[in-house]
Amino acid sequence: MRLLTSRVLLIAALLSGCEGTISSADPDDAGATGVGTATGGGATNGGGATGGGTSTGGGPTGGGNATGGGQATGGGSATGGGGGSSNVDAGLELVHFIGRFDTSGTSPTFEWSGSQLTTEFTGTGVGVTLSGSPAQFAVIVDQGTPTLLDFTGTSGVHTLASGLSNGPHTVTLSRRTEAFLGPVSFEGFTVTGGALVASPPPYAHRIEVIGDSISCGYGDEGVGPSCGFTPDTENEWLAWGSLTARALGAEHHTVAWSGKGVYRNGDGSMTELIPVLYDRTIPTDPNSTYDHASWVPEVILIDLGTNDFAIGDPGAPYAMAYEAFVTRLRTLYPDAWIFCAAGPITLQYAPAVEGVVASRTQAGDQRIRSVRFPQQDGSLGFGCDYHPNLATHQQLADTITPLIRAATGW
Repeated sequence: MRLLTSRVLLIAALLSGCEGTISSADPDDAGATGVGTATGGGATNGGGATGGGTSTGGGPTGGGNATGGGQATGGGSATGGGGGSSNVDAGLELVHFIGRFDTSGTSPTFEWSGSQLTTEFTGTGVGVTLSGSPAQFAVIVDQGTPTLLDFTGTSGVHTLASGLSNGPHTVTLSRRTEAFLGPVSFEGFTVTGGALVASPPPYAHRIEVIGDSISCGYGDEGVGPSCGFTPDTENEWLAWGSLTARALGAEHHTVAWSGKGVYRNGDGSMTELIPVLYDRTIPTDPNSTYDHASWVPEVILIDLGTNDFAIGDPGAPYAMAYEAFVTRLRTLYPDAWIFCAAGPITLQYAPAVEGVVASRTQAGDQRIRSVRFPQQDGSLGFGCDYHPNLATHQQLADTITPLIRAATGW
């Protein structure tokens, strides 16, 4: 079992006196402590997505086309566009950064779905200061039921929890919405009546999820199929990759974007494909570079093909592009188990995926498997634009989790 070393990130200045945008009450200034600490007021279901939550040119294309994603922890902060761990400021292990974070600037910045910040604290409440583009987050306090933080882009302390018993607590902030909505920067936690405390890495294993809108959780909370994309109905926390990782006690990095493919995108374009975005810490920034050596997954889950087949069967070029991508992943991560999935919106690409897996297995790769998800037939309902809903995402996780257990022994 390999764990990333946890390192600290202490934010040198906390923006005090700013109003939170979703909390019912701002942190009590008299009881709040600074920088790596957090402030409270219970997480609310708050507002829905705001105007910043609509998709732009880089957003989902083709309505029903799928795109995926994954996330990671490692328990440390990433530097220089990495996803591993390093000291930004010296100190104790206080905040675990899970996913791809760019710390080349003054504040850790992130875009990918499922990016997480996790910490432990003593006190009666906790809040977070963010800046950047609008995004929605799942807030989990003491492993309880997730609540919603709707970050509208307004800087200030946003209450995550308040009125807690005065003692030890945990809080996790996980990005529900996807990268094309824009980057968000973490400015610090604020604790009411206490402080952040050192904590061990929160997960025992590492999983990387690579995909399209399916893996992003596009429309999974919508009552479909007629609803279109909105940030309100997208929830990566409850998408299949995230569910699978938690079932296995693993941190996960999601690298997924709606409408994207491995050979061509859902709209037929052939630029900014997933293999290109895979090399970026901040995917909307062409100059961003991710250090693949900074975080090494034990398991890689891939579901790419729905968009490649959206306008017809691309034939051999799809299989060639898919195999080239898998070959590169194997070069980057020689010891990782790779699971190549197909479905559930369509299984058209399953034969090509299975052919690639068979070819690599015959060539000596013993740590690669193919998986056919059950094709959705409407019996469990649909999410928006015929995407899988929450019930189908759970079905996908239930399908692949035992296969990973069998292969890895977790």
